[in-house]
Amino acid sequence: MLGLANLGNTCYINSVLQSLRYIRPFVFSVRDVQYRHNSSIIPSFIELLFANCDMKYLNEFVLKLSRSNREFQIMRQCDAHELFLYVIDRLYEELPSLPNVFRGNFQSNILCEHCQHNSVTSTPFLTVSLDLKMGDQMVTDLLTKFEEGETIEGFDCEHCKSKTKAEKHMSIEQSPTILSLHLKMFIGMHMNNSNIILHHEISLRKERYSFIGAINHVSNVGYGHYTAVCMRHDDKSYVLCNDRSVEPLSLPKSSSLAYVLFYQKIKGI
Repeated sequence: MLGLANLGNTCYINSVLQSLRYIRPFVFSVRDVQYRHNSSIIPSFIELLFANCDMKYLNEFVLKLSRSNREFQIMRQCDAHELFLYVIDRLYEELPSLPNVFRGNFQSNILCEHCQHNSVTSTPFLTVSLDLKMGDQMVTDLLTKFEEGETIEGFDCEHCKSKTKAEKHMSIEQSPTILSLHLKMFIGMHMNNSNIILHHEISLRKERYSFIGAINHVSNVGYGHYTAVCMRHDDKSYVLCNDRSVEPLSLPKSSSLAYVLFYQKIKGI
C-alpha cells in the first residue's frame, strides 16, 4: 500500500489513517458504505482506507477535519490518539448501523466501606488508557495494573448517604474485536519513554489477541513526529509507515516509542 504525503504537520493524521488501513475487520466493515454528505469528514476518510486512492481525498480530509474541529487546525501539531477517538466517534455517530469493531465495555465496581453497598456501572470504550511507570514494562502487567483496585477518600454513597471511603475496581466487561491500548506517555510537559515489551499474543477475559500494529511517537512534548507499525494480513509481515515511506520491518518485540497499540482477537484473523 502506498504511503501518504505530509501536508504540513499531518504526520499524526497519516499515522492514524495508515494504522486503520491495515486493520482488516475495520476496513471490511466500511467497504460497501455509500455515503455522500458533502460537509462531513467521513466520505474522504473512508476513501483513504483503501489502496491507491486518489490523494485529493487526503487534501479534502485535512481541510474538512480542520473545519469540523478547531483542535485539528491546519499546520497545527496535534495528538494522534485524540484524532483516532474523534474520527471513530464521528464515523459511528453518522453511520450507527455499522458494527463498531473497537467498542468494548468497562465495568466499574465501587464498594462503600460503611454499608458495603456495591455500585456497578457499565460504560462503553474505544481505547483502554494505561498508566506507565519508569523502566521496562510488559503490556500484560499494564493491563493487570489497570484492573487493580483504588481507594476513594470522601466518597458520597448514594445508598447509605454517608461520606466515607470506598474501594473502586475497573475491569473490561466486554472485549472488542480490535483492542486499542493507549499508553499515557505524556505527563504534563514531560514524557515517559519507558521500554514496552510487546507480547505477540495476550489474553483478555479468556479471549486471545494478536499484536497487529502501533502508532509511534518520536521526540518530545513540544515537538514530535508520528509513524505507524502495521501488520500485512496476507503474509503476517510488518511494515513501518512514515508518511510517504513504507518499509519492511521485522516483528517488533519491544518499543520505547509506542503510543497506541492495536491487538486483534485471534479468532477474527
